[in-house]
This record gives sequence, structure tokens and C-alpha cells, in this order.
Amino acid sequence: MCFSECNGTSALLMFSLANNAVPKNFSGCFSFGLVAFYLSTTAESDWKISNRWKTEQSECKWYGITCDDDGITVTEISLPRNRMR
Repeated sequence: MCFSECNGTSALLMFSLANNAVPKNFSGCFSFGLVAFYLSTTAESDWKISNRWKTEQSECKWYGITCDDDGITVTEISLPRNRMR
């Protein structure tokens, strides 16, 4: 986890509020950044597809997220069906 690098208290609080719980396998910075992105865009763009976003699953399994071969680092975000490219 990289709570200290991501302002841990804020990261944990934001994820908790967004998900109504703190996932056991919260992976830190990537999840925090992606959830912050999701929360800041859903009201304006009315996402059509948000499969697995804000779940305990690895962010590499979230709709529109691509990770490296090791499944650790987010390498691409592509959300064209949510009017984002």
C-alpha cells in the first residue's frame, strides 16, 4: 500500500465513502486515483458502463482499464462508451 504517498487518510476516507466499506485488498494509489476520477466524472458524463468500478476486484479488471502483463500497473484508460477517450 502507498497510503503515505497518496495522502493515506484522504485516500482511505474517499474510498470508504465511495464504496460504503474499506475493501480488504485495497491496492492504494491506483485504486484511489481511479475512484477519484470516477467520482469526479460520473455526474457530468453519466457513465453507461461502470462494470467492477469501486469494487474489491483489482482495478485491472475494471471496465476500460488495461494493465501491464503482471497485472499490477495501469497502462491505459479507455472509456469511449462513457463518452471519454
